[in-house]
Amino acid sequence: MEQRDIIKDQIEQLGKVLSIILSDLIGRKNNGQLSQGIEVSHQQLKSELDIDLETLSSFDKSELRSFIEFRKFTPNHAEVLSEIVSEMAKAGIQSDKAKAMMLLQKASDLLTIADELSNTMSFDRIYKNKELENLLKQHI
Repeated sequence: MEQRDIIKDQIEQLGKVLSIILSDLIGRKNNGQLSQGIEVSHQQLKSELDIDLETLSSFDKSELRSFIEFRKFTPNHAEVLSEIVSEMAKAGIQSDKAKAMMLLQKASDLLTIADELSNTMSFDRIYKNKELENLLKQHI
């Protein structure tokens, strides 16, 4: 009987949960239920992954990287978390510009950390990061 590595299983589960959260958020956004999607995503991040966006947004880049490494995030996990954070930031840019700007910066930092962890450059991440930088410049 094959025994699987428990940590490997947990890392795979983390990826599945992040993907589900992102999919649900985008689905609710497309159905015009964005505020509900953000609330549900916040709750899921907190309850299922013990990730508090308020705490996450207070981290500087090195603290964020330590957080990602401690949690055993893969570059893909960091990228998906970046997408979740950026979707939330884009949705809140009209109501709380300062918080949205901070979240956009964290989303950008997560993409940079994903590049650093993977030791490769991804054209997709470069494009997403450029898009985030443009949003930040537009709303300064």
